[in-house]
Amino acid sequence: MLLNLFSMIPLKKIIASNYFLFFIGIVFGIYLALAVLSYYTTAEVLRDPPSQGTYKTYSFTHDDLTRTYGVYIPSSLKNDAPVFFALHGSRESAEGMRVFTGYDFEYLAEEKGFLVVYPQGYKNHWNDCRGTADYDANELDIDDVGYFKQVVKFLKTDFRIDTNRIVVSGMSNGGHMVFKLAYEIPEDILLYAAFAANLPIEENNDCSRSNREVNMLIFNGAVDTINPHQGGLVSILGNDSRGFVISSDATYNYWRDLTSMYTEKIIAFKNLDGETSVIKKESNGSKIVGLYTLLNGGHIYASPNVIPPRFSGAGVKAINSAEEIYIAYSQLVEEKIVLRKYKDQYCYDGDTCYVTLNGIDTKIRLLELDTPEISKPKCEAELELGLKARDYLNNLIANAATIKFKTDYKEDYFGRILAHLIVDGEDVSTNIVSKNLGVVYDRDNKTNWCK
Repeated sequence: MLLNLFSMIPLKKIIASNYFLFFIGIVFGIYLALAVLSYYTTAEVLRDPPSQGTYKTYSFTHDDLTRTYGVYIPSSLKNDAPVFFALHGSRESAEGMRVFTGYDFEYLAEEKGFLVVYPQGYKNHWNDCRGTADYDANELDIDDVGYFKQVVKFLKTDFRIDTNRIVVSGMSNGGHMVFKLAYEIPEDILLYAAFAANLPIEENNDCSRSNREVNMLIFNGAVDTINPHQGGLVSILGNDSRGFVISSDATYNYWRDLTSMYTEKIIAFKNLDGETSVIKKESNGSKIVGLYTLLNGGHIYASPNVIPPRFSGAGVKAINSAEEIYIAYSQLVEEKIVLRKYKDQYCYDGDTCYVTLNGIDTKIRLLELDTPEISKPKCEAELELGLKARDYLNNLIANAATIKFKTDYKEDYFGRILAHLIVDGEDVSTNIVSKNLGVVYDRDNKTNWCK
C-alpha cells in the first residue's frame, strides 16, 4: 500500500520534498559518522594473514555462560608445543586482536611451531584488577581466571600443548588481565607480557596478590593519552571509571623487586632514520623483567606490520613486539641455571651458590675451587678467611655485568650441581685462587686452613 502511494506521487515531487532531503541527510550523516569512527578506531594491517595455517573458533560453557576463544594452528605445529596467548583490549574481540597485532604471532608461529590463542572477553571486556571499572565483566565479577584455566585444559586435550611453556600477552584491558593472572596464578605461566597497561593504584586494586616473582615484559607508549606513562587517570572517551594507575617505571619496579636481580641493563632501539625510538630496561636474575618505553608511541602494539588506530596515537616500527616476547621466551627455555638470593646472599660460602634450575631452587658447587669452611671451621683463621671468600664472591656477583655458567649438570654427593661460574668473562674459581682466598680443589689433598 505504501509503495502504491509513492507510485502515485511524481518522482520530481518526492526528490524536491523537504522530507526526502531530511531523510537523505540523516542517511549521509550516519554513513559519514561511521566512516569517521572506522577511520579513527581501525588498525591497518600491512600484510595478509599467513596462508599456511588454519584459524578456528571454539566455544564451551563456563559458569553458565557461553565463552569462546580463537586458535591459529600453524602448519608446523607439533605435539608438546608451547602456546602463546594474545588477549584483546576494551570493546575489542579475539578476531580484532589478530588484526591489531599485525598477524605477528601467527607468522612467528609458522616459523617456530607454537600454537596461538586469542581468548574472547565477556561482552568484549576482561574482569581485571581495577575495582571501579564500569563494564559488565567487572561489575558481574566474571570468572576470567577460571575461564583461562579451562581454555588451557581444552588446549592440552585437543593439541597436546606443553603446559610448562605458556606465554600470555594482552593489550590495554587485556594487559591488565595479564597482571591479574600474574598476581593470582603466577606458577601457571612461564612468561607474561602487557601492552599499554600500568598497575592500578593500591586503593583501586581488588586482585588477590600472591607477591610471587614472575617473568614479566611491559610495552608502554611514552605519550599514551589513555594509559599515562607517568601514571594518572585512565580515561576513554570521557569514561573515567577505570580509575588511576601508577607509572610505567613503578609498574616495572614492582615486578622487578619481587625477583632476585643481579644485573640491569638499558638497550636503545633505533628506527630507519637512525633515531632512538624504543628504550628497553631489563632486569635479569631469578626472573626476567623488562620495560619497553615506546618513545612518541601512543596506546599501541609496536610493530612494523601494522598501523595502529589513529585514536590510539602514533605507532612504533623499531621493534616487533611478538618477536621481542619470543626472544625472552627463548632465553627462559634455553637458560637452565639462574642465580638467586637466599637471606640476602647469592653464595653461602666461597665455593657454593644458590641457584634456580628450571624453576627449582637448588645450589651449585664451583668446580676447581676449594675455600675455607664457615659452617664448621676448625679454627678462627679458617672462619675469617672463609667469610672473606664468601663476601668477595657475593660482591663480585652483585656488581657483574654478565654472568654465565658452564656445566654438564652432574651433581656432587650433596646434590649440588657442579659448575664453572663465569663473571664478566672470567672464571670465578681462577679469580678466587689468584686472590689467595681459596685453592684449586684436590680431593686427595685437602688444605689445612689452620696452618
